[in-house]
Amino acid sequence: MPHPRVRPLDPLMDAAEQLAVVAGPAAVSRDTAIEAVVAAADTPAEFWMRQPISGRFFLAVPRRELRRLDQTPAVTTPTATK
Repeated sequence: MPHPRVRPLDPLMDAAEQLAVVAGPAAVSRDTAIEAVVAAADTPAEFWMRQPISGRFFLAVPRRELRRLDQTPAVTTPTATK
């Protein structure tokens, strides 16, 4: 029984369109599309295996919070003066 689609198809189609524009239509084949989807699906797990603490944080924090973190000003530390 096929699984229901839980992710929108539009971002994948947009990526394929961009790839076709940049690398040419031949770059968008069924094989490369499948490889791209597999790589995208494996990325969180690979990140979690390489960086367990950061991976747990990344997977536990909602996406909207991660986006908000990106808009937060960078924290700078004062430099030591002589």
